Amino acid sequence: WSFVVNRGNRTVLRTVFILTFVLGIFAAIYIPDPQRAIARMFVGDHLQHFDGTVMAPGWAFFSGNMLDMDNISQYGIGLPVLAGLWAKCWGGFDYVPMLRGLVLISIIYFLTWFFLLRSWLGSALIAAAAVIFAVKLQMFHDGVFPLVYSYPATSVLRFMFDSVLMLLIFWNIRSFGRWHLFAASVVCGFSIFNVTSEGVYQTAAFYFYLLLLLIDPAFRKGLSG
Repeated sequence: WSFVVNRGNRTVLRTVFILTFVLGIFAAIYIPDPQRAIARMFVGDHLQHFDGTVMAPGWAFFSGNMLDMDNISQYGIGLPVLAGLWAKCWGGFDYVPMLRGLVLISIIYFLTWFFLLRSWLGSALIAAAAVIFAVKLQMFHDGVFPLVYSYPATSVLRFMFDSVLMLLIFWNIRSFGRWHLFAASVVCGFSIFNVTSEGVYQTAAFYFYLLLLLIDPAFRKGLSG
């Protein structure tokens, strides 16, 4: 206990806490046997939503068809394309690599929010509490059976770019670098391509921030400087 309350050990304790939290998020989300998880998802709904959201439109795209013209893509033309390209990085366009990719996206997404909130709020503890609540609310609830990945459109794949957008806005608030705004606009474009509705929401948030830069003298001065 004396080690814990010693102010000189706060850096060590903070590092241990952050590493423990990162490992905890990895352990909570990671699926060690994705093939069994796919089989369990098949028992749930015969992969109807998994096929309809990413596999069928993705297969159509990689077969040379044009989405929303030759084949329907329910949630956006970019979602199955980006998910399919990501899955190919983890073994090819197939069910198991696709699930691996979705799991990894989830881990990266929540850890990005943790480090962003830690920097923004100045507290690793508050950031960890917020992310744990978000993981519980988004991934572990009665609305997804047996796994959130049974319904890819309810996973973070749908709005994964919002963490990057907010990270760029945060960097811009701190340094007022113009490249942050350019990068944020590119992220908004990718988000609209991924899922149109979520992309529009994120673009509206970005426009609101740009409006703040225009009407707030302090923000304008910092940006011009």
